[in-house]
Amino acid sequence: MYRKRLVSRLLQRMTTKIVSLFDAIHILTASWDSVSQETIANCFGKAGFSTVPELPVVSLDTVEESDSIWAEVKERLGVTSTFNDYVKEDDNLPPCEVQEI
Repeated sequence: MYRKRLVSRLLQRMTTKIVSLFDAIHILTASWDSVSQETIANCFGKAGFSTVPELPVVSLDTVEESDSIWAEVKERLGVTSTFNDYVKEDDNLPPCEVQEI
C-alpha cells in the first residue's frame, strides 16, 4: 500500500522527485488506515502468535491492606498509601483530549 501510494504521488509530481516528510507521513497514514483489523490479526496468526488462554482474574475487591501481596508491592514501589487510596488515586484526573494533526 505504501509503495503504491508513493509511486502514485511521484507520478503526480513528475517535475520533482523529492517526497517531503509531510507527504511521506500522509502516505504512511493513508496506507495504515487502509489495512483492516482482520489483516493485522491474520498476520499475527501466521507469525505464530495465538490467542492466550484466559487467565483467572483477581478481583481488586479481594485484595486487602493486610495481604502480603500488597505489602510487597508497597515495599517495592515505595508506596505509603493504603491499597484503596492507591487504586483510586487517578479516579478524579481529567481525561486528555485526542490531539489531531
